[in-house]
Amino acid sequence: MYTSSQYESDAKRPDVPMASTHTTDWELRLGFLIHDVSRLRRSAFDRCLKPLSVTRSQWWVLAYLSREDGMTQSQLAIELDLGKVAVGGLIDRLEKSGLVRREACEHDRRGANAVLTEHGWDVLVKAAPTHVDGVREHLVDVL
Repeated sequence: MYTSSQYESDAKRPDVPMASTHTTDWELRLGFLIHDVSRLRRSAFDRCLKPLSVTRSQWWVLAYLSREDGMTQSQLAIELDLGKVAVGGLIDRLEKSGLVRREACEHDRRGANAVLTEHGWDVLVKAAPTHVDGVREHLVDVL
């Protein structure tokens, strides 16, 4: 961890702008706390999804498709803040699992739309309460 003495030595350097040591310590601690809570939430969610054989990344693809079924790989990449190649790999794995299928895009012959299958909807319906319960248990109830 970055200690107060390191802040003080940095404060003596003219090229390093510094706030008060107390403020900086608090900001760092808050940043670490937010990071730890996020990491714990991800781990808990992964454990909840494991019995369904779905990863967290795959869950998000299913969740977005449940809101707007038939999204293109490019649309999903933007929504998920991932690269098109990464989303393509996720869709490939979901397609192999029978959760998603690709359909030809009406507006672009080169493109394909990702569509939830009946099995995909079933998994989504089973996973949704797990997700909601996990958020409640790890984020809401502890407040």
